[in-house]
Amino acid sequence: MKLADSLLHLFCNYSATGALSGREIPPQWSGVEWTKVEMRSLTERVYELRNCRIDDTAVVLLCDLLLRESSSLSLAACVVSNGGEGVKLLQEPEMWSTYPPRFEALPFGFEDLRPESGAYTFVLELAEPLESTARQTLESQLNLWLLCVMAGGYALAPIEPKFNYVEPYDSIVAFQATIEWTIFKLRAHPAAIDALVNIFSKFGQEIQRVTRLTIE
Repeated sequence: MKLADSLLHLFCNYSATGALSGREIPPQWSGVEWTKVEMRSLTERVYELRNCRIDDTAVVLLCDLLLRESSSLSLAACVVSNGGEGVKLLQEPEMWSTYPPRFEALPFGFEDLRPESGAYTFVLELAEPLESTARQTLESQLNLWLLCVMAGGYALAPIEPKFNYVEPYDSIVAFQATIEWTIFKLRAHPAAIDALVNIFSKFGQEIQRVTRLTIE
């Protein structure tokens, strides 16, 4: 069950980046605490997560991670419970995504130019030049996003999570108070881009102030 443990660790660490906050929860308040693991039988393992300050749809991403490794885990079923009575999931034709959306009240100017080349460049304008410790923090958060996508997160149905893919062009490029980060060949749901916006929002609120974000 070490593989299952590692996937839960990835999910919890990723939630701490603010990526899964959704439309209403401020990314800097977002997170999940993994508090308990219980073996109920030889074939049933229970994970307890507390203080889940994430969008409800984040459970879909967790299921993506488990689905990608379902064969290795010999996974027959996954039940998610919040202690209340279970309800059926309804299909909503007008719903654009079943993944956490972008935070609505971003603390900086934002423009998405909707690039069609298959590459995305994120241009962040900061209030001050990027500090070395801030750079390390941001790079670690972006690496968690890359790990999550490559592990099957934000799968674009009906494509299986194991076919997810993304390539970073390089590490962060910084020039005075502007930083850029580029990714190529994203094969995942567009909600993965919203997750990056949320990550930048938390970075701007907690680490170093961002005045504007443009996706080119």
